[in-house]
Amino acid sequence: QDGPAGVRFAKGTGISWQGSINNAMTFDKDLMYEVGKAQGEENKEKGINVALAPCANMMRNPKGGRAWEAYGDDPYYVGVWAYQVTKGIQDAGVIAGLKHFVANDQETYRKSSSSNMDMQTLMDIYAEPFYRPIHEAELASIMAAYNAVNDTYCYENKFILKEVLRDILGFKGFVMTDWWALTNDDPISIKS
Repeated sequence: QDGPAGVRFAKGTGISWQGSINNAMTFDKDLMYEVGKAQGEENKEKGINVALAPCANMMRNPKGGRAWEAYGDDPYYVGVWAYQVTKGIQDAGVIAGLKHFVANDQETYRKSSSSNMDMQTLMDIYAEPFYRPIHEAELASIMAAYNAVNDTYCYENKFILKEVLRDILGFKGFVMTDWWALTNDDPISIKS
C-alpha cells in the first residue's frame, strides 16, 4: 500500500504523515528512522506486507507535483534520508518499496515523458539516492517509474532494470511497476 503520506485503501483509519520534504528539513537522522519505523509498524498492524515508501526521486523542478513526497534536490542527502526511512520500515517487519526508479522528477505527463541523459548524469544524480538503501538497508523492493529514460519506459527498460539496478547498483530484491504502468502487451522479461 501507499506510502510516504500514510496507508491508503486499508481497513479503518490511518495516520496522515506530513510531507517527506518537511521531515527532511529537520536534518535529524534519528527522526527519519523513527518515522520509517512508525510507518512500518502501522503497515504491519494493518496486515500490509509492502509499504510503497520511501520516495528517493530528485526534486529538481519546484513545480514537480510530488516534490513533497521525496527529500530534496541533493543526491547524497536524499539517499541518506531514503536509507533511514527504509531501515525503519524494514526493522518493523515490513518490506520497503523504494520508489520511483529512476529519473521521475515531474508529475505532469510522467506517464508519457522521457528523461533523456548521459550515463554520468543518470548515475551521479538519479541513481545515487538509491545506492545507500540498497546496500546499507538491504532494500527488498523497488518500484519502477512510469516515465521513460532515453525513450524506453523504466518498467520495461532492460538497461535501467538489469544493467544499472542489478549489475551496477547490486540490487537483489524484487521490482514492481507503478500502479497502472504496464502499457506493452509483451513487456521485456527481466531476470534476477
